[in-house]
Amino acid sequence: MSGIANIQMSAPEELEFKVAYRRLAARYWPGEGTPVLALHGWLDNANSFLPLVQTAKASTTSALGKRPVLALDFNGHGLSDAFPAGELLHFMNYLLDVASVVKAMGWSHYTLMGHSMGAVVSSWVAAAFPEQVEQYIAIDALGARVAETGEVTANIRKAIDEHQSLIAKSPRIYNAFEEAVKARTRSMFPVEEEGAYWLCKRGMEQLEQGWAWRMDPRLRGTSGVRLTKEEMLEVTRNIQCATLFIGANQGIAGMGYVKDYLAVLNNKREVWVDGRHHVHMDNPQAVLAAIDDFLK
Repeated sequence: MSGIANIQMSAPEELEFKVAYRRLAARYWPGEGTPVLALHGWLDNANSFLPLVQTAKASTTSALGKRPVLALDFNGHGLSDAFPAGELLHFMNYLLDVASVVKAMGWSHYTLMGHSMGAVVSSWVAAAFPEQVEQYIAIDALGARVAETGEVTANIRKAIDEHQSLIAKSPRIYNAFEEAVKARTRSMFPVEEEGAYWLCKRGMEQLEQGWAWRMDPRLRGTSGVRLTKEEMLEVTRNIQCATLFIGANQGIAGMGYVKDYLAVLNNKREVWVDGRHHVHMDNPQAVLAAIDDFLK
């Protein structure tokens, strides 16, 4: 491996938190100043931020590199516990993860940095806790997927119907770790091989039959409860802190209602960089440049 695999300095610490009888795992880089809470995307894990943060920590001039950074594994992702068997998952659980970790760390103020689903969670947290969140960095996403007119009831039914089949489904087994890495590079949201390696490294486990993803299979289910577009716009309007939106030119930020959400933000900076959805992994230098300029 090349790139960040060769950066040995600033190795993150492994932290654990107890939330609602569950164990949450995180990676932590010490530093000075306002801490940064990094929140990964759907089906990813804390290693999603490894290329970006290690690049920042290797620099003597990076504003992000000087700060403490905590990258969380959401419930059911990475090394964190899943919810008890049989329960339906709900997006609000992720907000509980964030609020509980912030309380455990004793932070009164912090910066949120989220990618994809993590950016969506961050927008809700920033709106709900404006006295805590000083800055918000959103990478290739902003508002949550909304309930369109006429699909509310269908979503509820689909979520219930999918539940039992998801928990009964056997995980896909890969004969070799390298095979899993290659598969991850070709997934719904493809990532370069080095990024895929780090996501697999934290997100997979070796079983007798081979390698399998550790993630909770229920994560792949339909969300039965979604906000309407008007409600999501209300959430976005309530974000009071300075916001940096980093869109990937070949990513997904141009889809959905991202432009509508950006339009109602009062204190924002918008930057677009070349890269696919995991631009913070594939092109960390460009993303870091935008973040450092914002934080300075």
